Amino acid sequence: MSSREVKECNLYELTKKERVIYLAQEDPFLKVEKIAQLAETTSHYVRTVLSEADLSLTKLRENYARKKVSSSEENKLVFEVLELSELGNINYEVQENLILNQSYEFVKQGSKQIAETVLFKEDERPLFISSTFFASKLAITEIKQLKKVENVRFSAVELEVEKGRQQLLQILNSKPGSYLLTLKKKLYFSDQLQGINVVYFPVNQIKLNFNNSLQQIKVLKK
Repeated sequence: MSSREVKECNLYELTKKERVIYLAQEDPFLKVEKIAQLAETTSHYVRTVLSEADLSLTKLRENYARKKVSSSEENKLVFEVLELSELGNINYEVQENLILNQSYEFVKQGSKQIAETVLFKEDERPLFISSTFFASKLAITEIKQLKKVENVRFSAVELEVEKGRQQLLQILNSKPGSYLLTLKKKLYFSDQLQGINVVYFPVNQIKLNFNNSLQQIKVLKK
């Protein structure tokens, strides 16, 4: 939060002590002198209040920075959090005119639709498919631009196993009736579901190692 935004808060409903604590926690990168100015008090009083409340601006700044990094890590597509170091030479191909997720409930009649389907290969062997679909009125033309848009949020990864559709199985060189392991992230704009990113893995060819939070996912060949 910037100093200007802090000023816009109704600080006058708080006591002077509450103002100091609020300002320090809301924007720990403010200097003591700036907190004093916004709280209409002295720098000495700010230091006294923070000391009595056992608050350290240095520690608050460290916690704030960690939260920012965590948020940045969450706003990634599924394939961007995959660990592929155990595999060989990875390349990818964009699958033109292939939309896999158009049947989801967030698709509205007449909405602008952006879709991208990418096939990842180890040398020439198909490994997995990443398919992303987003429907909105945003002035963007590519999926990669989503992460730069304010108020776009990515959900945590969801893990499912489903029977593969014929189209997917053909691309992945899997037998008819095979099952696919899917990792999904829902995409929100202003807290409204607007899209989804799904990565499809052939169960009989790929295995995944991951922690309980699905934040670290290593892709291995069977």
